[in-house]
Amino acid sequence: ERAKSRGTAPFSALPLDAKLFSEPEIDAFYRSLLPDRRPRFRQGEKVPHRGGWIFDCLVGAGGFGEVWRVKQSLLGGVEAIKFCLENQSVEFIRQEAKTLAILQQNLPSHPNIVRLSHANLDDEPCWLAFEWVGGGTLESVIRSTGGAPLPMDEALDLFCDVCQGVVAAHELGIVHRDLKPANLLIDAEGRVSESALCHFLEIPGKTPLAKE
Repeated sequence: ERAKSRGTAPFSALPLDAKLFSEPEIDAFYRSLLPDRRPRFRQGEKVPHRGGWIFDCLVGAGGFGEVWRVKQSLLGGVEAIKFCLENQSVEFIRQEAKTLAILQQNLPSHPNIVRLSHANLDDEPCWLAFEWVGGGTLESVIRSTGGAPLPMDEALDLFCDVCQGVVAAHELGIVHRDLKPANLLIDAEGRVSESALCHFLEIPGKTPLAKE
């Protein structure tokens, strides 16, 4: 509720234990979740260049633009869309889309890599749409323990999930350049998927594989 009152996505904020953090530290944490600028879009507005979809909730924002959870008006589908709102980032997101296409083509249903579903690279604002993974991030799981370590068997299961996704990408000549708990998503079954929101990059000197 505190996060919602400060304008953040309720599922991305984390309840902080008052026994472990002072009130100023808690306030500073929730302020840090706020975007540096007013969001470009608003809840309930239509998603540009995606007929039948509307903005549901802001997930994150940064220098690149914004990430929103969006919903399909008629059928109720849910996705995550990353919008590129800076002109200097357009070429980067286009190159990223090409790299993600290699992953999608070779690993269309890998359980540990978030799947790209659609892309708009011609009309502004450019965006990439991904499957929605609604279980939160590994970072939120770690913080929810109040500082206590995860049970060994649970930690090993999560670690193995991460390794399977990383190895599969490496075999295609692709590396995840920002692997951290905040970019690891947990699904309803407790399985980890690596977020593909502009973190994958081709390995220099190695040609990515592609199906004929």
